[in-house]
Amino acid sequence: MDENLVGYLLHSLDEKSEREMEAYLASSAEARNKLENLRRGLEPLEADREEIAPPPDLLVRTLARVAEYCSQTLPHAPASPRSGGSYRNPWRRVDVLVAAAVLLAAVGVGVSALAHLRNQAAPLVECKENLHQFGIALNAYHEQHHQFPDVSKEVPPYNVAGMFVPMLINAGLLSKDITVRCPGNGPFKPTPYTLDEIHAMSADNFALTAPYLACCYAYSLGYRDEAGYHAPSYQGAGFPLVSDRSPRDQGPGNSFNHGGTGQNVLFQDGHVKFMTNRSLSFDSDIFRNRQGNIEAGCDPNDVVVGPSAVSP
Repeated sequence: MDENLVGYLLHSLDEKSEREMEAYLASSAEARNKLENLRRGLEPLEADREEIAPPPDLLVRTLARVAEYCSQTLPHAPASPRSGGSYRNPWRRVDVLVAAAVLLAAVGVGVSALAHLRNQAAPLVECKENLHQFGIALNAYHEQHHQFPDVSKEVPPYNVAGMFVPMLINAGLLSKDITVRCPGNGPFKPTPYTLDEIHAMSADNFALTAPYLACCYAYSLGYRDEAGYHAPSYQGAGFPLVSDRSPRDQGPGNSFNHGGTGQNVLFQDGHVKFMTNRSLSFDSDIFRNRQGNIEAGCDPNDVVVGPSAVSP
């Protein structure tokens, strides 16, 4: 089984193999130590996950370089004598070749840019559609319970953000086949366990499972004030409910789901928006509360969405 540890870390195993590996890890402390060592060894690879975008002025600089070359003085071919006057064609062969080269360069860069944008757009659209499905289920849950799923009611350590997915599935509001892996971050992957299976797990086994319950997404952690903890409830169209998860190192920057360019955010009224930064109109970081922590907000306007294994 040890040969599948790397595949398990990179989420490249099929569902059956992942379940077998999770059972193996739950039964072997040595295997868990090996997994943790591998995880640390693979951390530097995260730096290569973000796609490096071409400089925004690449096309302009290319054309400027071509224009600079064209402005150089070139030797003239001897004029051909013509009867009836000294007519000279204003377009030399070298001019035609240079113009053709400029046109080909512009078309090549343009086609490459369009292909790049098309490849990025498809996962974004699929991710938005996926979040729309979450939005329909979450709003149906709110209609029944007058609040969104309250993961804090689960007994520790099961009170984590990712539990909102099996809670919705258990309520019959969400298909068990919905993918919790963003289409921009890998192949289709449903949440690995039902609510009953999770409750039957040991704490150690659940610790291995928790990051994969919502996998590539983050869920609202509610907020705390003098009266205590408040589960997520409808506050308005401008309040996030689910989003692409934060960077894996929980540092600054955007989600890695879409190459670091931004994150899709599902708002409480069900609409999804792609945000190129982490701040909302009221200057709140959606991945950290006002105290800089990845936990419940400090007031009703301090909205925080946390990754699957984080508790409010």
